[in-house]
Amino acid sequence: MSNNKTIDKPDFIVLSLTFNSINFIKKLDTSNMGEIIKLNRMNPVIEAERPYYLVFGSYELEGTLYNKIVDFLNHSNNLDLCLGIIGSGNRNIGPEYLITPKRICREFNLDMIFSFEAAGLSKDVEYMNNYLNDKYGKNEENL
Repeated sequence: MSNNKTIDKPDFIVLSLTFNSINFIKKLDTSNMGEIIKLNRMNPVIEAERPYYLVFGSYELEGTLYNKIVDFLNHSNNLDLCLGIIGSGNRNIGPEYLITPKRICREFNLDMIFSFEAAGLSKDVEYMNNYLNDKYGKNEENL
């Protein structure tokens, strides 16, 4: 694998407690994606093998999700391979919307690539498909 993170199609590593995050990712066009890897909510620490986007929601009940994400990012070279965060949440919770994804971005100096509410709307899917196509859709066959 090359050192240029934008050449290969990225994996999507997902921690989804309510299934909104995984349901959103499953709606995307997989032609510009690597694997979709679901983290085990009880023990989410795995070793990422390729560049990936980390997808998770906004849960801040005594660090319900936060601590699991921190443990995952601190494991091996997972932080180095992370291309950014895709966060989900519920706008009805006001200022706590995306609280965990924003906190992880701030503390680990990661970019929030995109955010969506619940399992995402069709415009959210379209945006992410366009983003992935623009970034990863070009390959040697298309040149």
